[in-house]
Amino acid sequence: MGPQLKQYIGSQVALARRRAKLTQEQVAEQVERTVEAISNIERAKSLPTLETLTRLAKVLKMPLRSFFPEETY
Repeated sequence: MGPQLKQYIGSQVALARRRAKLTQEQVAEQVERTVEAISNIERAKSLPTLETLTRLAKVLKMPLRSFFPEETY
């Protein structure tokens, strides 16, 4: 998993969060992660676990596959 995947996932999380009109703090609380963790995901500093992605998908009301570019599946 290269930097492009981290960048894509991060941008999808940030976009979905803004569309849902949620702050990083609100998302962090709902997915039981720190604000720093959410920020690091959005800035492509870290790659979230599958568990975290699943929680993000639920909170942001989007399918899990939306976090991945189409060419990866």
